[in-house]
Amino acid sequence: MEAKQWVFERVSQTFSLYKNNFIPLTLLYFVAMLFFELIFTNVFRLTLVWNIDIWATDIVSQIYNTQMILIFLAGVILFLIYLLALVPVNIATIRSVQQAYNEQDVTVKDNFTFAVKNFLNIIKIYWYLFVYIALIPAVLLIIWMLTILTWQLTGATILMAIGWILSWVAVFVFLIFSIYRWIKSTFAIYHAIEMWQYTKWNFEKSIGLTKNNWWRIVWNFALFTCIMIVFWAVVGFISWLLWFVGPSLDMWDLSDPNSLRPEQLAAIKDSLWSINLSIILSWIINAVITTIATVSWIVFVYLFYRAIAWNTADTSSNKNDSDKSEVKEEL
Repeated sequence: MEAKQWVFERVSQTFSLYKNNFIPLTLLYFVAMLFFELIFTNVFRLTLVWNIDIWATDIVSQIYNTQMILIFLAGVILFLIYLLALVPVNIATIRSVQQAYNEQDVTVKDNFTFAVKNFLNIIKIYWYLFVYIALIPAVLLIIWMLTILTWQLTGATILMAIGWILSWVAVFVFLIFSIYRWIKSTFAIYHAIEMWQYTKWNFEKSIGLTKNNWWRIVWNFALFTCIMIVFWAVVGFISWLLWFVGPSLDMWDLSDPNSLRPEQLAAIKDSLWSINLSIILSWIINAVITTIATVSWIVFVYLFYRAIAWNTADTSSNKNDSDKSEVKEEL
């Protein structure tokens, strides 16, 4: 297979490649996304159930509720674990796309095994990405937090002013880096897997692929993002409708926190504990939507990477041939 150079041809090629290898490319991400829906949706439901009495009597005191804080911290820890677990899933999916592109049999199990074995190597690439994109803003934010902490201890107004200036500078720098440098490093993971090299030199080489292609990448990503947003909106509307099928909570008047009677609280708790068919379908549809959008993006970026890498190699080859001709003429 040859990666298309024109953006609309690339979009068509993306959906064609994905359609022809739908099950093997979808499987890992679907399991991961379904796990996300099951865990985090239920953490949210448990938070509501355990704190509904407090919300009904004093909506402000929920912030200081120990149970809610513990559930929130548990959710954060689970989310971090989930992000780490997504690393081998992402790598295995890219390997599967690579096999599909090369018209080979897609071996999901072998690709996942490869991803797990190379987990630390891949983490190195993510570390290079963090240093390249977010290290400077992170340092500025740490200095800001230390400045604010010192201000609280000493009461020096000048420190508060410096702290807020640093916070805005950090946000501005992060926005610039996250847009410009993210685009510059967008092929880093793909290049590392393609070349089986996880060094800083190879990371810098992947950044070189985007030279003179920055606006082209932005245009391609913007177009494909719009397509994914339309898909997400249309299909996601079905999931939204399913989520709201069930007992109505209109009886809860948020303008009057004391309006809930004991029997109303009991009814709300029962509805939050219950897991009916519409909620299960909503979980599944959300997982399917997120999976299709994510894998489609991976396929699109991989095809774009191959197109740019091919052009770069072709240009280099032509340049080398030209240099050789010039040398011969001089001789």
